[in-house]
Amino acid sequence: MSERLHLPTDRIIAIIITIAATAIWLLKPVAASGIATPNADSILSVMVFTMGMWVCGVLPEYLTTLIFFSIMMLGGLAPAAVVFAGFSSSAFWLVFAGLVLGLSVRESGLGKRLAVHLGALCGSSYLTILAAMAAFGLVLSFLMPSAVGRVVLMIPILNAFAESRGYKAGSKGAGGILMAGAAGTMLPAFTILPSNVANMVLSGTMEALYGTVPTYGQYMLIHFPVLGLVKMGLIIAVAALLFREKPSGPPAQQETLPPVSPAERRLMLLLISALLLWMTDAVHGIAPAWVGLAAAVLCLVPKAGMLKEGAFSRLGFASLFYVAGVIGLGAVVREYQLGVLGAQAVLDVFPLTPGADAWNYAVLAGTSTLTCMLTTTVGVPAVMTPMGPELAAASGLTLMTVLMTQTIGFSSIFLPYQAPAIVVAAQMSNLPTRAVNSYFVTLFLLTILLIVPANYFWWKLLGML
Repeated sequence: MSERLHLPTDRIIAIIITIAATAIWLLKPVAASGIATPNADSILSVMVFTMGMWVCGVLPEYLTTLIFFSIMMLGGLAPAAVVFAGFSSSAFWLVFAGLVLGLSVRESGLGKRLAVHLGALCGSSYLTILAAMAAFGLVLSFLMPSAVGRVVLMIPILNAFAESRGYKAGSKGAGGILMAGAAGTMLPAFTILPSNVANMVLSGTMEALYGTVPTYGQYMLIHFPVLGLVKMGLIIAVAALLFREKPSGPPAQQETLPPVSPAERRLMLLLISALLLWMTDAVHGIAPAWVGLAAAVLCLVPKAGMLKEGAFSRLGFASLFYVAGVIGLGAVVREYQLGVLGAQAVLDVFPLTPGADAWNYAVLAGTSTLTCMLTTTVGVPAVMTPMGPELAAASGLTLMTVLMTQTIGFSSIFLPYQAPAIVVAAQMSNLPTRAVNSYFVTLFLLTILLIVPANYFWWKLLGML
């Protein structure tokens, strides 16, 4: 009998999440607080259920997303244009382009060729491999403005590289290589002004509201030494700690590669052209998503020879629904200002105190981090930036210091749903949800314990506190 009653941990978590979501729907805590926001409690209930199911992985991500869509529309909780905002977002189409380009890189043999040449630049130990892949991602951060675009370009190469080093697809060792590369191109890039959407939303909102914006060099000086470089070391260390294993086969030898095929040449030319257009989007004004979409269309043209017949049916559209769900959930939260409610609730419980710099720093960083959990990365500057003058007056800190604490929040990723680029990396890598979640939760906890305090002393040295 005891065996029948035994439930796996993920199912127990799913039951707890369902009970919590139901309690919010029945008890209506937002309405009880006196805040009049239409459907806030129902939306919060659906949000808790959806995020919780994404985290515990009891249901496939695409199925949880479809349940989210269904409940929101059947309940009339938000307009269709908001709920399905993910399907019209540029990120959705960049992910689609990434799936096509990734399949092309793999099937043409170009990924294997690039991986073997990349392997010649790093050592044979697992730690040096992780460091090289994370550094590869960081270098791309300076070249490409789109985090999703970088991930789309990297993942097929990292997959091929892992296999060339004897790590089979889906293995523990391959997962570490993929996570180090993806996190290396995503998290430190929050400290490079044009390299992530959240950074640009922050600077754009600052300019619109206050007529001031940090320069490229100023922003980098404030954030890159600790949130960038020190965080990079943590990214590598956590990947080594959680994913280290011996390769299951011998490394591939470069000399065994066949001559470069015409399909590889065409694909290489296409990728270089796309990369140049991604790097120069500020000049020509074409969004990275549409550059990627055009490249994907060229790959799908039968006469181009870069994909075999029937490639479209092999793309794996489940990941697209997941990405659309993440973006749609964020759009709903922003539409009904649930992030503002969450941030204000934290500040009510932990009030700012003039002169108490360490306390104020911790409260502001914590509020931004919680807001990121509620609204995803791009929601933080949308919620926190308009509150800047009031927060500066309450804390006694300068407006610039208060606004810069947001970067701490949106660069501290607790779970993949907060950042579309990480969602894309996880989906394209076909890694188990539990492994990806474990990596980012561990990285998040160590960031709070080590990186955030270290950043405080760095800001003290700069005279910001």
